[in-house]
Amino acid sequence: MSEQFSVQHILTEPQLCYFSRQFSNMFGLPVRLYRRQEEIYTYSPVQLAADPVTLCIDALLQETAPLGYFAYHDMFYYGYVRHQSYCFVAGPVSELAISEHELKKLVGSLHLEPEQFSVFAAEMKTLSGMHPDTLLQAMILYNFTVNRTMYDISDLRILQREQKAIAAEMKENEILSNPESRNPEGHMRSLSVEQDIIRKCSREM
Repeated sequence: MSEQFSVQHILTEPQLCYFSRQFSNMFGLPVRLYRRQEEIYTYSPVQLAADPVTLCIDALLQETAPLGYFAYHDMFYYGYVRHQSYCFVAGPVSELAISEHELKKLVGSLHLEPEQFSVFAAEMKTLSGMHPDTLLQAMILYNFTVNRTMYDISDLRILQREQKAIAAEMKENEILSNPESRNPEGHMRSLSVEQDIIRKCSREM
């Protein structure tokens, strides 16, 4: 089990940017630093034609755990660490090589020109081959450096499960408390379809 201790340890913005850049060079990952919702720093050893994080950053920044990882469509992962009002984001990484089909969908989502596909695909493939656990270990290192809190990888798995359970409960409460979100029209349509099926079956009998 990890040991936690409380120490007032606040890094300045230039220090966070400096360590983020060193982290990027050490692990070969694109990194970004956000202050609240605003990107204030980005650095990458790989020159991507477009940053895939733009497709999921709004959802990622809603994560409330102090550190962890975020999965984008089970295609690749980002790691993140929070420090005061800042959020450090590293990735994407993929355990397996991303397929041509997935890359083409990604290019379309990022609104890249067709002629940019081959270069972008080659750049993305250089980020393949990192296991999510390795990414988490890197996040543990970053977190200890900036926050002085100690975690084991088992702690992060527990945090991830707790965050998913909380998110699911919040979503369920939102649906139950908001009648409009229950989609009564959709319910009526499905009821109508069921009645049509029953009528057709009755005719055939």
